[in-house]
Amino acid sequence: MVDPAIAGETLNAERAKFEAVFKPFVRFNHNEQATFDQTINSQSETLNYGGSVDIPLRSGGRASVALGETRISSVPNPFNPVPVYYTQAVDLSISQPILRNSGRTVNTTSIQVAGYQEQIVQTRTKLTVIAQLASVERAYWRLYAARRAPDVTQKQFPNTNKDLAER
Repeated sequence: MVDPAIAGETLNAERAKFEAVFKPFVRFNHNEQATFDQTINSQSETLNYGGSVDIPLRSGGRASVALGETRISSVPNPFNPVPVYYTQAVDLSISQPILRNSGRTVNTTSIQVAGYQEQIVQTRTKLTVIAQLASVERAYWRLYAARRAPDVTQKQFPNTNKDLAER
């Protein structure tokens, strides 16, 4: 029963090629630069965080949605009184190959092949089980015949003696 389970997991792995993937990200940058200009901040920290969802399409393309937020903080000075800035970004993208690996048939063939392989493995397993059951049944009837053979021989013995006596 191991082979059908392995074939089923192989089929699940092939189907998983088209599942969406969530990719979170966090980036931090601390920047210090020496400057004599009082209007420029000499220290800043940038924190960028968010996540994206990458969706493989059965046609061979990819769709992606990314949401991110950036927080920039700096040391306040008289010329720049707001020390923290926030920005948000949303990126949407779709890419579709025109020639190479394009089309639903090309991209789903591996799933169909894995499905056929699973059916083959299940059929072979059933055939093996049926063959074993048939072998057990044949062995049972051979044992039955071997146990009944002495009884049949004993019942034939008187008839054999009569036939010999008549000759």
